[in-house]
Amino acid sequence: MGGKILIVDDEEDIRTSIRMVLEKEKHTISEAANGKTALNMLEKEKFNLIILDVMMPEMSGWDVLTEIIKRKPEYKGKIMFLSVVEISDERKKN
Repeated sequence: MGGKILIVDDEEDIRTSIRMVLEKEKHTISEAANGKTALNMLEKEKFNLIILDVMMPEMSGWDVLTEIIKRKPEYKGKIMFLSVVEISDERKKN
């Protein structure tokens, strides 16, 4: 049986893609569309891993990370960042 993972990303399609892959590996997945929701969820549930988007509105992933470690230091080392960055056509040519 897999672990319990929280995916925090403001883009639903990204959360869905990650969830689909992790559920195939028998992980239990919870999702949050923003940092504030994620912090509320962490008050009520425990997770083995948090996958955190870097670029989100209102609270960046860095802000969420700082707040998580301040409130729940036991999550230090259980958080990974994920960022999807669009690459320009010009950059792709190089």
